[in-house]
Amino acid sequence: MIRVLQVLQGGDEFGGVETFVYQYYSHLDRTKTHFDFAFCYGDTMKDRWDDPVLKDSQHMVLNISGRNMFQLYRSLRACLRSGHYDCIHVNTGNLSIQVPAQIAAKREGVKIRIAHSHSIGSRNGRNPIRDCITKVLQHLIVDNATKLVACSVEAGEHLYGADAAKNRTQIIPNAIDIGEFAYDETLRQKKREELGLEGHKTYIQVGNLQPVKNHEFTLEVFKSVMAREKDSILLLAGTGMLEASLKEMVMAGHMEANVRFLGYRTDVNELLQTADIMLMPSKWEGFPIAVIEAQVSGTTVLCSDNIPRSVDVTGRCEFLPLEAKRWEEACLAAVPRKEDLSWKIRENGFDVDTATERFAALYTG
Repeated sequence: MIRVLQVLQGGDEFGGVETFVYQYYSHLDRTKTHFDFAFCYGDTMKDRWDDPVLKDSQHMVLNISGRNMFQLYRSLRACLRSGHYDCIHVNTGNLSIQVPAQIAAKREGVKIRIAHSHSIGSRNGRNPIRDCITKVLQHLIVDNATKLVACSVEAGEHLYGADAAKNRTQIIPNAIDIGEFAYDETLRQKKREELGLEGHKTYIQVGNLQPVKNHEFTLEVFKSVMAREKDSILLLAGTGMLEASLKEMVMAGHMEANVRFLGYRTDVNELLQTADIMLMPSKWEGFPIAVIEAQVSGTTVLCSDNIPRSVDVTGRCEFLPLEAKRWEEACLAAVPRKEDLSWKIRENGFDVDTATERFAALYTG
């Protein structure tokens, strides 16, 4: 059996990276490949360890202080030494995690060392000194990892630099279980009735309530949309650190009747069936899985221009600068066109059943 230590940044909420790892692990032959998990800052899978996919996995929280790379290096060396792992798979664009993790694994003799970039991050406000430090850290990752992986070309360039992204990086798609998201008119009508959405144009944003997801911008835009589409509804699926302040913003804007905080959901596939328009005004993303999920059922997606264009695999995505008036007009102009676009998603390589073979190959030499 191949033993793999999955290293995640961790925190408070189960997010896109966790979804990615879980999705693929659920489709792997777990009699041949075994995952354990190490979280740097908090166990984001704490509510899922009874899941049949994860019940045999060990999970370790390293409780790293800030960006203490030396503490992380020592902690991971101890984990790797005790677990006798064949592979380490480090799932983050955080340089202060990737660098010590790759060096620790190399020192412990782990043969397969995978760096995996899931985001393009933010490089706003960079200065020459910081840029120089970034390049040094990127070289340390490239020199110590045996495999460089990314969810998109842009995410690879962010973590490894342009040369390594072009010459060494393998793109592994953020694949999904297409069957769960395929359009079903009966399910759509049932769920819309359950949520009281009949006769309402319905917008949705899926994602943890964190600054990067830019929910404040969504609410700013929706307040203007609501003034012109009085029956429109905005669904916010997710939890996070900004929940209280966002609810205050809704109350201050007198939007309580039109904005619904749904919390953490396990029925996102059904929610996407109900929605007419998805909003994704993120400040940055690597390759958002939720956008692929939405497109399966033909949902129109309005994306910020910070998101890689390659996420549009059906022609249903529109990319906009983060200017509220532009988004308001795009929302009002968007016409729901729900239909089953599973074939397009599958044709573009995002079916987890077929993509799993490529993913499994990461751990075999």
